[in-house]
Amino acid sequence: MNKYLYLYSGLAHDPKKDAAESAAQMAAWGRYFGGLGDALVEGGAPFMPGSGCVGPTRVTGATGFSIIQATSLADAVALTSGHPYLAGGGSIEVLEFMKLPGM
Repeated sequence: MNKYLYLYSGLAHDPKKDAAESAAQMAAWGRYFGGLGDALVEGGAPFMPGSGCVGPTRVTGATGFSIIQATSLADAVALTSGHPYLAGGGSIEVLEFMKLPGM
């Protein structure tokens, strides 16, 4: 199994949502993560607004992350089917972690 990072962008956490809307959104994420079973390594978290950048690279605009495991990049991408972040209009970049010898 390989590990993959789901890097979320395009939607930021909105603290102004009412309690019912926030609860419904969290329930949708819970159902999605529950459906992943053993593929879910870490549910991750949203990022706080603002970012810092060290070095000459640009800021990504990422809003959060999750880590999953799958047998291939294609399988990791397929696991995004039904993801509530996509349903809300956000984007998910799927990045494979490189396996390093001895680590």
